[in-house]
Parts: sequence; structure tokens; C-alpha cells
Amino acid sequence: MSFRLLTLLKNDFLLLFRYGIIAAYSVVVAFYIGAFIYAGSLMPSWMAGLIIIMEPSVFGFFFLGALMQLEKSEDVRSGLAITPISAMEYFLAKAISLTLIGLLAVIILVNFTHNEINWVMLITIVILTSVQFIAIGVPAALFFKTLSGYLLGSVTIVMPLLLLGMIAFINPMPFWALFIPTTAQFKLILLGTGAGSATILEISIMFIVVIITLIFSILLAIKTLEKELGRK
Repeated sequence: MSFRLLTLLKNDFLLLFRYGIIAAYSVVVAFYIGAFIYAGSLMPSWMAGLIIIMEPSVFGFFFLGALMQLEKSEDVRSGLAITPISAMEYFLAKAISLTLIGLLAVIILVNFTHNEINWVMLITIVILTSVQFIAIGVPAALFFKTLSGYLLGSVTIVMPLLLLGMIAFINPMPFWALFIPTTAQFKLILLGTGAGSATILEISIMFIVVIITLIFSILLAIKTLEKELGRK
């Protein structure tokens, strides 16, 4: 890991702490923990899966926008444009910091459920989903001019994706839905949290769809960032 990337990571975590983003997110996680403890075994496995789904998707997308808008208010990216820091390094810093926080929240939360967790599948798909939602959040964060504008306007972007993901809760899920990226992500998270079932073929198709979508999302994010930071 390069020194520049480490510096960016440190700055991102400082911003997350300074503006109370981690504190606010901790309150949300604590609320979910309380719900798991209170509901106990009465909570259906799919409900726990639904809560876990929100962590890598909604958290990564909205808090990325918050971070980038805060940087804009401090004129951080204008300074980065004249440094050797590349668009890829900038994106990686955001993806690593936000994904680590989201993943930690997921690991904590699932320990309060009564579900049988497939740790390998869950951790893998949480990371992939988080990075993808962060990637698609980059163009949105650069498009909107203010934090409030982003929080309101980006709902029109993320909500259709979340609604498509809800197809994953249909039992049995239609075969064609395997090829919808968000649906595939949500279904894999449900499987990772012990909710639902799928064949090896279906799981393989969904992972392929998720990885292809992730690659294109990252390429779009990098290309968009290069317009602001320059190609280095």
C-alpha cells in the first residue's frame, strides 16, 4: 500500500470521526442490535438478512456522498488535483475506509442473530456490494453541488436499485432475476445470513453477475474522478 493511499485513508477516517459520521452510524448499529436482542428467535431469518443488506449498500452509498461533499466544502479535491494522487488511489481510499466500517458493522450484527451464518459467502458479498455501491455513488456525489442536494437527489438513484433487490425475497426467486445485479447481491447476502437457498449453478451465476457489474462500476467511478483530479 503506497504512502499516498495511507495518507488518504487517514484523512478519510479523520473526516468520519470529526463530523460525527461514525458516531451516528454507531447509534444505528446499536438500534439494530437492540432489535435483534428484543425480538430474539421470533425475528424471521429473512428480516435479519434485510437489515444486513442495508449496511454495505445504503451505508456505502450515502456516506460516500457525505465524505465527498465535506471534502468539497474544505476544497480538498482542488488541492488533490495538483498532487500526484491518482483517481484510483482516491477511489481506493474511499472504498477501503467505508467498506471496513460497513463490514465491521455486519460482523457485529450477525453475532446477535439466531441465523446460521456462512461467513465466507457473507464477507465476500458484503465487500463486493459495498465497493460497487461506493463506485456508483462517485458520479452522483460529483453531480450534486451540496450535501443536502446529494442526500435528497441521490434517493432517485439508489431507490430503484434497492427496489430491484427486493426481488431476492421472492421464494422461489425467478431464474431471470439472477442476472439483475442488485437482486443477485441481495440474494447472496440472504444466503450468507442463512436465509433461503440456491443451487451451486445459481450461486455461480450471481457471483459472476456481481463481479462484472463491480468492474464496470469501478471503471465508471475512475473515469468520472479523472475529470476532476486529472489522469495521473
